[in-house]
Amino acid sequence: MKIKACGVAAATALFCLTLGGGADAGGKEDALRATRGAQLRPLPARLGLQLARHGESPPPVSASATKMVLLHGICGEPSNSCAVFAPLTSGSLVCARADLECPAGGAMWSGGRGALERIERAMENAEGDGAGPRMLIGFSQGAYVALRAAKASPQRFVSLLLIGAFVAPTRAELETAGVVRLGLAAGDHDAAAATMRETAKTLQAAGYAATFTSLGRVGHSYVGDDPQKLARAVRWTRDGTLEGS
Repeated sequence: MKIKACGVAAATALFCLTLGGGADAGGKEDALRATRGAQLRPLPARLGLQLARHGESPPPVSASATKMVLLHGICGEPSNSCAVFAPLTSGSLVCARADLECPAGGAMWSGGRGALERIERAMENAEGDGAGPRMLIGFSQGAYVALRAAKASPQRFVSLLLIGAFVAPTRAELETAGVVRLGLAAGDHDAAAATMRETAKTLQAAGYAATFTSLGRVGHSYVGDDPQKLARAVRWTRDGTLEGS
């Protein structure tokens, strides 16, 4: 899908939040190697918000619709993941760019205050259409940062969807953070798949609302072998059900 630049509009349903440019590294191994031993430079805080949205005329957003923030993986660009997730959302979607620039292009999350402030700014933009339920989505490095952000801001996010990461939060940690529902997803060939599957089982056994969704015969990616698999993961995390759109 094509993303085009646009201004801020209250009726904008699906849009990406980026702060600065950069080449698309997509989180690939060569980008990871380029960051080892390199000096990472924080992206300037003075950069203004550059918005992009999907489609010519997005439908208006209900004030009660879920507001989503998406965190990309290491040395990635938000435009890539935003293009995949935008058609799956029914509320506002803001895709935040990470706060450290990768030498080979793209950006990565520091995990510090700068990252948390970036996420908060993204959520404030998502809430421009009304203060509905808040959902945080993270892929790879973005999943670790999403979990940390939820813990750092109790009651801020109702649900989390974490993809392709070795995460194992407890029921107590999630309830303390005010997260009532946790979606986990990974490709069958993702090294983190077994851990995520076991985390979901452990939480379910503890009486917590969690589920694991296989993205099929793929590796470390949020793009499954069938688009409906990611759609189901988003839908369950958002609504707690597989029914509906």
